[in-house]
Amino acid sequence: MTWTVPEPFVASRGDGQLQWARSLGSVAAGLARDWSLEPAGEPMWGYVSVVWPVRGPAGEPWVLKLSEDDPRMRAEGLVLRAWQGPGVVELVRHVPGTGAPLLEALDPGRDLEGEADVDAATEVIGGFIGGFAQVQAPDGVPSMADELRRIRSHVRARRDLSVEGLTRRDFDLALDTLSSVAAHIEANGPWPAVHGDLHYCNVLHTRPEAADSGDAGWRVIDPLPSAGPAELDVIAPLRNRWQDALATGDPERALGRRLDQLVAAAGLDRALARALCQAVAVDNVSWILLENPTRQDQFLDPYRVMAAWH
Repeated sequence: MTWTVPEPFVASRGDGQLQWARSLGSVAAGLARDWSLEPAGEPMWGYVSVVWPVRGPAGEPWVLKLSEDDPRMRAEGLVLRAWQGPGVVELVRHVPGTGAPLLEALDPGRDLEGEADVDAATEVIGGFIGGFAQVQAPDGVPSMADELRRIRSHVRARRDLSVEGLTRRDFDLALDTLSSVAAHIEANGPWPAVHGDLHYCNVLHTRPEAADSGDAGWRVIDPLPSAGPAELDVIAPLRNRWQDALATGDPERALGRRLDQLVAAAGLDRALARALCQAVAVDNVSWILLENPTRQDQFLDPYRVMAAWH
């Protein structure tokens, strides 16, 4: 088996990233030589990365992940190293300053998205958010203020456009939140490293053969880290598992209850968490309806609910 890059991943990149995507196979081959790795299965891929199952020098089951060149991706290894311990995927090796971590292999078929009890799954995520909030972001993790200002520039550009379901007040509240939180981050600190994408699919279980009776077995993967208030991390689990919210018959109330669960489990500021949800939701709803050609997105409905959180 060679270090091939999945063609659908290459095809999903824009013209400016095609050469980079095609080069990942040679990068993986070079790291495999340096670290004495052998391919152990077909590569998996997501929106921003390719993951190869590998075997280490003594047959250890690991995965090699290569991600696009982004400040948050480059900080993944730094944050995983700072978080190492129960509940976090084991970082075997990484190249500092790049998005190239070598990680323990987990069970790709078992994640919190598939757990029947959404309340229990939410409690697990809330516990992780609270735990990460106690760990100061290491040097090299980008400031969340930069990301919030980037989002604000998008929201400001759409403020005077007609967006179905959004009001001028929705936009103004979002702009105020994004400005004030970014300024607060820059004026204060140090801050913890926030995961940035802590939804249910980004918590995998250990492989059956690695089970430990004294360990629940859940492991956080794929951080998109930034340094700032932990309240930002409630957004991802609120936008996911929308079908569970619909099944209650009152999805708006269900999302509010889920927010309360996350805030309580993590020990967060509810008002700040709610305000950040509203601001990010306005950005996403306006992007989906104005700039996404298909106007289709699995997260549109939960984002609509959060955009109205005044």
